[in-house]
Amino acid sequence: MKQLLSIVIPSLFLFMSCTANQSENNTSTRENMKDWSQPIVHYHSASTPLRANEFIPNINDTISQELKEVLYQILNNMIYVEGGSFLMGEPLDSNAENQSAMPQFEEIVGNFYLGRYEVTQEEYSLIMGTSCNAYYPDPKRPVENISWVDGYNFMEQLKELTGLPFRYPTEEEWEYAARGGNKSMGYKYIGSDQFDETTVSISTMEEEPQLHTLPVGQLAPNELGFYDMGGNVWEFTENDWRPDYVTEADNSWKVIRGGSFRSIGDQCHAFLRSNVRADWKASNIGMRLAL
Repeated sequence: MKQLLSIVIPSLFLFMSCTANQSENNTSTRENMKDWSQPIVHYHSASTPLRANEFIPNINDTISQELKEVLYQILNNMIYVEGGSFLMGEPLDSNAENQSAMPQFEEIVGNFYLGRYEVTQEEYSLIMGTSCNAYYPDPKRPVENISWVDGYNFMEQLKELTGLPFRYPTEEEWEYAARGGNKSMGYKYIGSDQFDETTVSISTMEEEPQLHTLPVGQLAPNELGFYDMGGNVWEFTENDWRPDYVTEADNSWKVIRGGSFRSIGDQCHAFLRSNVRADWKASNIGMRLAL
């Protein structure tokens, strides 16, 4: 295990962090702007370089071997994403009619890490020491039936166990990663021009007797190696909800991204977004980790 740690850590934690206070970085260029025919530019929060030795995990030797293994599993599955710029939101010619994803604008994000998979029930239960009472119980399926607050508490426990600043991704980071980051091939859907290659949705379960989640990583990944960003479960983000990209945010609601197994497959675009109260739980909402 020590050998694994020596391999993982140097490559994993030389990264740039994004500041957590999203609301302070909404620029005035978007205020009162209703002409959606012209893209706008939003510069995401500036990043501060972090040194590797500042974020080496401090895993207590007194914890169980099973818990250690799941912690190393989580660390191994964090993928480094090099930041950059992209067009965020729904294009005017997409015909998807997702008004909440308009207007489209240029977004610039810093470097960050994001989980290869959605957090699994096994990971959640071992870290929290209690079952998540999932609707579709399976150690390898995504955790669900948790609230945004539950997920936050899970990440606080991860911080306690590792000393690392786990958090939700911002929705800017989420969409950038879903679109393939600086390796984007410009696909129509997340990671493919055919949604059923990468998206667990109602459209890919026509032969199933009932709808349900799938174990993570069953379909193909996107350009950056992320699985299930389309469908399976909606994923919490750090952001407060705004009904479009020019309206003031409502901090009583949180943004969720990606759609779920209950979504129609051809609607699971990278720009698909919805909202949920921070204390709300459902069978089709889960989470993905960021650093």
